[in-house]
Amino acid sequence: MFRYMFPNGMCYARTLVGSISCFLPSSTTITKVKIKMFLSQVSEVCSLALSVPDSADVYLVPAFGGLFAPRWRPDARGTICGLTAFSGRAHLCRAALEALAFQAREVLEAMRRDCRDLGLTSLRVDGGMSQSDQLVQLQADLLGVPILRPSVAETTALGAAVAGTFLLRVYSTYIATIICFR
Repeated sequence: MFRYMFPNGMCYARTLVGSISCFLPSSTTITKVKIKMFLSQVSEVCSLALSVPDSADVYLVPAFGGLFAPRWRPDARGTICGLTAFSGRAHLCRAALEALAFQAREVLEAMRRDCRDLGLTSLRVDGGMSQSDQLVQLQADLLGVPILRPSVAETTALGAAVAGTFLLRVYSTYIATIICFR
C-alpha cells in the first residue's frame, strides 16, 4: 500500500497500482501497428479490429521495450505469430487490441495472487487508450468487472497537478470535481 502525507497533514492512500509499461505507453502498441500498416488514424486500428470476430489465431506480444509488470523481462522482444495466408490487417489489429487487454488481465491476476482477499468490484482506468470503447469493453469482458473511466483521460498528470495545488496551498473543491469517473 502506498501512502503519501501532504504537508498540510492530509494523507492519501492508493493501493495496488499496476502499470503495463513504464517506458512505452500502451498506445505505442497501437501506434506501431498503425504506422506499419499505413493507417491514418489510431481509431482505424480499433475499427479494423472490430471488423473481424477474432484474431484468427494471430498473436502479438507487444514487448517493444521489454515486458514489464508482472514479468519484468527487459530482454523480451515483441513478436507476431500465427500469421497465415488468410491473415489480414484486421486480424493483426485485433491481436494488438487483445494483447493490451491480456496484459492488463495478467497484472490484475498478479495483484489477486498478492492480495488473496482482493474484492474487486470495478476497475478504474486512465490514459489515452482508456478512451477506446473497444479496448475497455474487451478488458471488462476478460476481467469480469465493470470498468470506470475518468472524465479527464490523463489523470496521472492531473493527480500531479492536484498534488502541486496542495503544496502551494491553493487547492479548491473545483479541482476535486474534475476527477469524476463514469
